[in-house]
Amino acid sequence: MREKIHPFSYLLNLQSRFAAFYNLNFNEQKAFASKFRAKRH
Repeated sequence: MREKIHPFSYLLNLQSRFAAFYNLNFNEQKAFASKFRAKRH
C-alpha cells in the first residue's frame, strides 16, 4: 500500500505548524518589547 498524503490533513498540519511558529514569534516580540520598555525607563 503506497502512502498518499491527504491534501486536507496536509493543510491542517501546515496550518498548525504555522500557528505554533506565529505564537512563538508573538511571545518573543512581547518579551522584546517589555525588555525595551524597561531599558528606556
